[in-house]
Amino acid sequence: MEPYSLLLSILTLLIYSSLLSHFGKQNIIQSIWLIYLKYSSNPKLKQLNKLKTTKKAVFIEKSSISPQDQYAKWTKLNRKFDELNKSIDSLELEIVEFKQNFEKPISLLLSSIYWLPMVWFRIFNRKIGVFWLPNGGFPYYLEKLLSWPSAPIGSIGLSQWCFLINAFLSGVLFIIKNFNVELPEKPTNKITTVE
Repeated sequence: MEPYSLLLSILTLLIYSSLLSHFGKQNIIQSIWLIYLKYSSNPKLKQLNKLKTTKKAVFIEKSSISPQDQYAKWTKLNRKFDELNKSIDSLELEIVEFKQNFEKPISLLLSSIYWLPMVWFRIFNRKIGVFWLPNGGFPYYLEKLLSWPSAPIGSIGLSQWCFLINAFLSGVLFIIKNFNVELPEKPTNKITTVE
């Protein structure tokens, strides 16, 4: 693999990893789950939405009736409301279990998109110098450190390149994250007197 394509591939993977950690894997998974809910044809989800709509209608009707004036109708609606609550709770438990099973492969996919290529690069391209330093531009021990563990001396090794880019990206994300912080207002010179 050519050094420039290795450099760009590693840079892309590290940007992906930094963005994934910055925005949070759980937030991304939650967004995918919400998209799934919106376009899903799962019968349990449709049944849950139908039960919630019915529950809302029963609650509105029950609230509009006085329990003292129409006790029989109110108790019938109250029993129906309780049954709907039990049905909704049991259905929500099933959906929570389904959601956990839904999230596992997505989480694995998001992680493996980064880790599998990175492991492949570190194993099979560890002897390739990402780019070369000027000859004699640095002391020998510094050139050896930058090429560590397997790259030729005088080049920047893959491990050091990953370390440097990760440090740079985390610094940039830190600045972006803290750039939006609101500054406190300056105090005014007005003196208020208490009477």
